[in-house]
Amino acid sequence: GFSGFSEMQQLFRARLFDELPNYNERIRAVRTATGETPDSTQLLWEFASANQEVLQQLPDRINPEHLEQVLDIFEKAKAIHVMGARRSFVVASYMTYALHHIEKPAFLMNGLGGMYSEQIKAVDTHDALLVISFAPYAQESRSVAEEANRRGIPLVVLTDSTLSPLVRLSDVALIVHEAEVKSFRGLTASLCLTQTLAISLGVRQDKALDLQKSLSQPAQP
Repeated sequence: GFSGFSEMQQLFRARLFDELPNYNERIRAVRTATGETPDSTQLLWEFASANQEVLQQLPDRINPEHLEQVLDIFEKAKAIHVMGARRSFVVASYMTYALHHIEKPAFLMNGLGGMYSEQIKAVDTHDALLVISFAPYAQESRSVAEEANRRGIPLVVLTDSTLSPLVRLSDVALIVHEAEVKSFRGLTASLCLTQTLAISLGVRQDKALDLQKSLSQPAQP
């Protein structure tokens, strides 16, 4: 289900603007609808204020239990595969980068040559898959998530609505609300959340290493 009528409205509006083929046409549509031609300083203030607000709300909107469940899945996984198409690719790329820096085996599913189906075949059931997808939810992301679900691969989804078709396929879903200014949505909250996941996983790994070292040391007489 969804939290209210406003969420459905936001989803339909996002789909409406995302169907416009490029940013230039979207800018023209916004200017025509609002009659505004904002200057760069005004836009900077609007984007900064909107992103500041969503960042302040982010900790209250993420279920702590879901956060820990995601970390449990990632910690147990031999490797983490990360997939994000189109706008989500930025977040997927950063998450893969961050995982490499905590020395967690990670692979970015980039679909090079249109080979998403071949890349998902390389994911083992002892691995984990993170799919990042926002409205209007790229078909490539849906297909990868469906295949992971079918094969029983632990699947974490980062998305923007409980109405997302990927939620029902996931083991755990994290719902992120992004800032929106004149129909342009940001990625600030998603990047903050993925950074939190990567560093939190790194903390867990470091604690586990300390425990392993303490257990391997001979007992003192």
